Amino acid sequence: MAVLAASFVAVPGPALADANEVSISPAAIEVAPDGSATVQLIADPPAETLNVWAIDVLFDPGVVTTSSRNCDMLDSPADSTLVGFCGVNDKDGDGVVETVTPVGAIIFNDDGSGLKERTVLADITFEVVGAPGECSDLRVGAAIHVDSAGVPTEPLVFDGRICVEQDAPPSGTAVPHTPEARTSEPTPTPPESEETPTSGDETPADGEETPASGEETPADGPQGASPGQSASQAPAAGEGDEDGGGDGVLIWALVAVAGLIVAAGVAWAVVRRRGANSGPEGGPSAG
Repeated sequence: MAVLAASFVAVPGPALADANEVSISPAAIEVAPDGSATVQLIADPPAETLNVWAIDVLFDPGVVTTSSRNCDMLDSPADSTLVGFCGVNDKDGDGVVETVTPVGAIIFNDDGSGLKERTVLADITFEVVGAPGECSDLRVGAAIHVDSAGVPTEPLVFDGRICVEQDAPPSGTAVPHTPEARTSEPTPTPPESEETPTSGDETPADGEETPASGEETPADGPQGASPGQSASQAPAAGEGDEDGGGDGVLIWALVAVAGLIVAAGVAWAVVRRRGANSGPEGGPSAG
């Protein structure tokens, strides 16, 4: 996972207090085969501002692809302390990367707040690998979205879309599309357990033998696989723990990073307050 220089920039325009939204812009793009297109991941922060985030953007790897090098964090706002990076992940464990995740934490040194205005969190460039007529949704999920009070929020999210069109420009062109708002959700992972369907299974049909001991679990896939998930996509024993462990490491890393950011912000505030009195005997520092 490559680490990029962390940076952010406020999008020109009025602040949207208490909007609490994350979106893809433009909402839809058409791109020529073998072309590439760049979208922006945009945050409209909650009322208590946005301090720490990890936003998953899921895509169809059969249509588009990207890498950590193609996910760029933007310039830092003035008088702020921040860290951030972009990573790509194989969330469903099928051996193919299908998620790009911009991660960041920020504090403004003067008041300890986070992002207050509509802000671009990352520019993400996708390269087309699909055929004309194919489309990939860019599905947004807020794995971590924490305000300055340390409270996780559930932002509304607006997905994006990239479609491959023969006559489109190689760099893509925005097309009209109005995505529906939905409540954010983390990247889906197989549940720990799933009840065996009971409809029609409680009483064996005439002439049908009751399954022998040890054969209750269906053989067509591991227990706990999400509905519609094939046996090859569902993680084998230990694989789910590996994915979950990665998310856990990410969360704890962000907690540690947030603590460092707060400490740095407090230290900087102390330096600012001391000002000219920081030198010997209350005078200006030498040099």
